[in-house]
Amino acid sequence: MNDRRWETDSADNVLQTDVQAGPDGMESQETVEQMRDTIVEGFRVPAAENNGQAEYDGGAFTQENEDKWLNGDIEEPEPAWSGEMEHVGISSMPILQCRDLSCRFGRNMALDHISLDIPRGKIIGLLGPNGSGKTTFMKIANGLLMPSSGELTIEGNRPGPETKKIVSYLPDRDYLPDWMKVEELLKLFEDFYDDFDRARAAEMIHSLGIDEKSRLRSLSKGTREKVQLILTMSRRAALYLLDEPIGGVDPAARDYILNTIISNYNPEGSVLITTHLIADIEQVLDIVLFIDRGQIVLNQSVDEIRQTYGKSVDRYFREVF
Repeated sequence: MNDRRWETDSADNVLQTDVQAGPDGMESQETVEQMRDTIVEGFRVPAAENNGQAEYDGGAFTQENEDKWLNGDIEEPEPAWSGEMEHVGISSMPILQCRDLSCRFGRNMALDHISLDIPRGKIIGLLGPNGSGKTTFMKIANGLLMPSSGELTIEGNRPGPETKKIVSYLPDRDYLPDWMKVEELLKLFEDFYDDFDRARAAEMIHSLGIDEKSRLRSLSKGTREKVQLILTMSRRAALYLLDEPIGGVDPAARDYILNTIISNYNPEGSVLITTHLIADIEQVLDIVLFIDRGQIVLNQSVDEIRQTYGKSVDRYFREVF
């Protein structure tokens, strides 16, 4: 029997089966949304090959017996199959997955059949020259654009209302109404996002000496950028999408922005940053993705790049592009 692992989004929904290398040495993946299964202490175990019943030493463990076991009416049975079980929780899944993702604008292929996984708990740089597809990817992930083909999911869901609850997005331009006061923006985010920490945001605003009574239009460009970043990073999100957060600001503002990202993102979440200013951001990255003409041409950790090529990410980026 091949070893199998099931990754789930709840007790009743199987998202994906990994069929490990079997006797023929082949590996494959398949979606199995209708497979009947049973949970035993966090393990997902198969029940599709025996008329909807999982086999145990003590006999078939039916849905009725499962309910009795959960209520404490019967003892927990031991599994009798030879396949190795592996504990797989939702936290082991990538936060973002895309498969064969493409986006076309007329004759221009902005994204060209991209497949990648974004792991949890990492700061990832999506790096490439202008026009390489970085912003298009971020807009699709935030539900602002529809792909031409392929699929992108966040926590197993396509971009939409459910993903917006757990994604904190900073676009590459000013997007907040400039007539609003800073205090009004804090209230807006507090009302709109359940995971927004107003106290933390207010603390960072005050540390910059910004008056909450100030209207956004009265602030300098660099200060407006900082306010937008503070609002974005004050959410306890599962995924932060930051599109060119250091573009167009002075070096001092860049340092503040990077320190804010490092100090305030949810450590259980992930940060995806797009930029072409590699030298400024390299110090905070765990993983880099090089994108060129809509294709991912490199997907490696920062340490691997330094060890393999003996040079910084910025220097290697300049050689590649």
